[in-house]
Amino acid sequence: YGERWARHFMDIWRYSDPSGYGKEIRDGREHIWRWRDWIVESLNADTGYDQMIVEMLAADEASPESQSSLRATGFLARNWYKFNRNVWLDNIVEHSSKAFLGLTVNCARCHDHKYDPFEQQGYYRMRAIFETHDLRDDPLHTPSPDAVNAKLVRAYDAHLNRQTFTFLRGNENRPAADPLPPGLPLILGELSIEPVPLPVTVWYPALRPDNRAAAIKAARAVVTNAETALENARLALTASRMKLAQFQAPKTVIDESPQIPSPATPPDLGVPVLTDDFSILNTDRWMVESGKWSVEDGRIVQSTKATKQHRLVSTISHPRDFRAKLRLRITGGETYKSVGLGFDVDGQAMNSVYLSVSGTKVQFTNQGADGRWQYPIGGMSALPIKAGQDYVLELLVRDQLLNVLIDGELKVAHNLPQRKAGRISVWAFSATAEFDQLDVTTLPPETHLAVAGSGSVTPTKLLTKPQLELALNVSEATAETAVVHLRVARSATVALEARIAVETVKFGLSAGDATALAMVAGRASRQHTVDQLSEQLAQAQLKIEQARQKQETAAKAAHSKTMAELQAAEKQLADLQKKLVTAKGQLDNGSDQYAPLGPQYPKTSSGRRLSFAQWITSRKNPLTARVLVNHVWMRHFDEPLLERIFDFGLRSDKPRHAALLDYLAVQFMEDDWSLKKLNKRIVMAGVYRLSSSSSKASAETRGADPDNHTLWRMNTRRMEAEVVRDSVLSLGGSLDLTRGGPPIDHTHGQTTLRRSLYFRQDKERQMTFLSLFDGAKVNECYQRKSTVAPQQALAMFNSQVTAGQAKKIADAHAALNGNEFINISFEHVLGRTPHPKELSECLEFLTELDNSAAAKRQLALVLLNHNDFITIR
Repeated sequence: YGERWARHFMDIWRYSDPSGYGKEIRDGREHIWRWRDWIVESLNADTGYDQMIVEMLAADEASPESQSSLRATGFLARNWYKFNRNVWLDNIVEHSSKAFLGLTVNCARCHDHKYDPFEQQGYYRMRAIFETHDLRDDPLHTPSPDAVNAKLVRAYDAHLNRQTFTFLRGNENRPAADPLPPGLPLILGELSIEPVPLPVTVWYPALRPDNRAAAIKAARAVVTNAETALENARLALTASRMKLAQFQAPKTVIDESPQIPSPATPPDLGVPVLTDDFSILNTDRWMVESGKWSVEDGRIVQSTKATKQHRLVSTISHPRDFRAKLRLRITGGETYKSVGLGFDVDGQAMNSVYLSVSGTKVQFTNQGADGRWQYPIGGMSALPIKAGQDYVLELLVRDQLLNVLIDGELKVAHNLPQRKAGRISVWAFSATAEFDQLDVTTLPPETHLAVAGSGSVTPTKLLTKPQLELALNVSEATAETAVVHLRVARSATVALEARIAVETVKFGLSAGDATALAMVAGRASRQHTVDQLSEQLAQAQLKIEQARQKQETAAKAAHSKTMAELQAAEKQLADLQKKLVTAKGQLDNGSDQYAPLGPQYPKTSSGRRLSFAQWITSRKNPLTARVLVNHVWMRHFDEPLLERIFDFGLRSDKPRHAALLDYLAVQFMEDDWSLKKLNKRIVMAGVYRLSSSSSKASAETRGADPDNHTLWRMNTRRMEAEVVRDSVLSLGGSLDLTRGGPPIDHTHGQTTLRRSLYFRQDKERQMTFLSLFDGAKVNECYQRKSTVAPQQALAMFNSQVTAGQAKKIADAHAALNGNEFINISFEHVLGRTPHPKELSECLEFLTELDNSAAAKRQLALVLLNHNDFITIR
């Protein structure tokens, strides 16, 4: 019910996913799909329509602490336009008045309304209601389909002192001299506006309990990762010391020709970090993020084919410099058939290398925190990847240099973007795959890698003692950096907890001595600053050691470059030492200064939008109920009671059944604005249960009212686009009833079997199947108009959805033949038994083809294309 009727209201309220150019959003806002989910949930819960309007216009004033209600302000966010705030506010005024009041107040933007008694200044008084508001993205920590970097886009009053001016002739470059107060066109009455004081956790959201808990959890996770990094650094340091201790002068000279095709990977020198033969799915070692993972024949198998990423993510972090070797086999899939090994995994963000059957390549890719992918050309190598064949994917990573080997042969040498510490992931995208061995070790400092863009690599060679000593220096500097980084992570946690303690007391959320706590927070914050400078100092020392190592191993032509790097690192070290001395000197200065926990917003809201919403939903304003009843009636009967459904003004004709409209509006309000009760009242009425057939009516009746204005029969209508597709999937038993979540790519409508409601739709993108059947127009869709086009028949007969579901429908009754199969198929698809002639022709068709499976599937497809399926009678 909620999903079915949500689509109707999404038409009225102009729901649209954000759109723009490339990554830039220009219309609407990200995360607006939460508003769509709020609509579904509110309808299922039978939330009063009056409350829904209040929450959409002013949940931040009516229920400021309810994140569930705040989703409703997506109604305002939907109108956001990046380049012109005036366009944004004009859209809100126009479509608030049309959707809720059935009035074209927007016609008074440039001059007095030509038909209705709305003066131009009345338009701008209504605009002033929204002048103070803006949008912000609050973090979410509740369970969510986009749990990583989840946000809630919500309205709030950010510009309490901003004024509204009449634009002369509607020209924004010609504002009038005097500002206007918020209000309504004079004929509609007046608003009683009172400012709304906000709770501290609303204007200072970092103090919300969930935000405090999430901040502490994140800080402690950084500590855990730092502890792991330190352990790995110490293991690498031990390996470097052993290598130096075991040094023996070489007895032979190794060929140093640059033609050897693979980087040096001395065996057994790396310290193991993560080893798994995948004979079991160890939940202490791996988190199943998505997909269907199981163990079959001693291998981990990912068996979901859907066109999305399915990941296993390790529970531990990997060293910054590491070697990873994964044995895999791509067994099938849908479109891309891509399988990869990720590293630096932090939420959705990760670096990754994958093999692609469809792309015939090995490719490095970077996935951002927002889930978007980058595919650098320099990170790709053409390679014919075959399904069913084993491959060994090997990654060697040092700082920002990546080498990729396939079956021991170098394929890619690439410079990575800026990196963050993270974990390992094994993943498949639009692919089924098997994995039977993963080994992750530290990367010994003496391992030589191919330089990005060089086209060749340095081969394995025996190192001299000075080179091993330099490598040990690098390992020691790396370990020291890890030690200081752990100290930074711990002091950050201490400082955060101290700041939270003083802020909660300071703003009345807990008891305590704010003055004493402020001193503690100030001291902890300064200690954290000292530790940060110490870390920068350690990193500068590490750069010096790396530069010295590079100078030792670099060719003569590169000496000047490495010398410049060494000098720059030494200068940075000297500068940092001075800063550190200053910071240590301020440690005990007794200051109580510390950084706030996060942004703070206005402590009061204007109350304008709440007053407007309460006026709209007042029992003294029956226009709102009449407009809503007209919309609901039209969704049941395909014809409204008042033709111009968004214009109840003087330009429109009177309703054909004014008394009926008024009766339903009054009952609707007396039923506490219950949409379920309104729907029930309509569908239980005798007029709703009339037949749509006119065959039994007299010629006089048909001639007197051929357009059915007097409702002597039911109107016939075609299913809406979404209902066509969803009904086909439902009949085949394939409709995925998963509810809610971020929009699905509109290009996946033939392969992803979710309800049509959940696919991306904006002014530039819509599922092709839906657009063919006159799906919603996001700019304005108060009433859909059905068209007849040949492409509709082609889509119903040839699309992957209808063909695939016809097969499932037929196969479900495959054991039946002849009349039995025909009868059950008609009942299943059309909801009726076949007429005698239909039965005869279908029987003849099946008999000619010996009741074959192909014939039954073709008959099921024909029934899906029958007019009685796509038409509601």
